[in-house]
Amino acid sequence: MVTLAAYHLSVAISPKNIARYKQAITAATAQLAAQLHGRLESGPVRVNVAHMPGYRFELVATLSDGTPIRSRVVYIFKKQTEYFLNCQHPQDDPLSADIETGCSLVMRSFRLAK
Repeated sequence: MVTLAAYHLSVAISPKNIARYKQAITAATAQLAAQLHGRLESGPVRVNVAHMPGYRFELVATLSDGTPIRSRVVYIFKKQTEYFLNCQHPQDDPLSADIETGCSLVMRSFRLAK
């Protein structure tokens, strides 16, 4: 599953001030992982997607049916807009490599419409 969503923020995040929000973004991601009965595996890793700053995290969790999953969660910021990308798949799924490749393609090709 690949999900992309956009959210309005009360603050503007830019390359110059993103480090100020690193701890809050990490805490929110850890809370998301905990809600899914999981944990952060790595991150935050600073990324730049379409010339916009962001952070990438890897997390592992368990769905309500007991399925163990892996997620690549990426937050990308443009002023007061957060773009949230979640690439999720069952752990040890035969298609895991394809999903990870597709997620990397989404990150490389992501552009905002003008």
